[in-house]
Amino acid sequence: MEEIADKLKHFTGLNVFDYPVDSVTPPAGILSYPERIEYDVTYQAGEMMFWNLPVYMVTDRVDSKSARNQVAKWTDPTSNNSVKAYLDKENYNSCDDVQVVNATFDTMTIAGIDYLVAVFELNVTGEGS
Repeated sequence: MEEIADKLKHFTGLNVFDYPVDSVTPPAGILSYPERIEYDVTYQAGEMMFWNLPVYMVTDRVDSKSARNQVAKWTDPTSNNSVKAYLDKENYNSCDDVQVVNATFDTMTIAGIDYLVAVFELNVTGEGS
């Protein structure tokens, strides 16, 4: 989670947290915990897979055009700002593979304000994942 957050910080220039935090100043990113961990996913029984590791990319107020424009860039796989394209192509030291499998949209209320969030789900495979 720490390595993914560090890469996203470098790519987006935003504050990205490698664990859930109590408060954040948007725009920012937050990694949370995977849906499940599957052990022994290879024949050698040494690999693990983290399924559906969520990355919350928090943008502007949910009712702003700038929020829509930002999540459009993050979720478009052909955009220079594509979170999927960036994370899928990166090399990782702590794991063998990171694959962004989907993106959904949600809102996050911070200090009484509703912000638009692009939620990316990642599958992470490797001995050190």
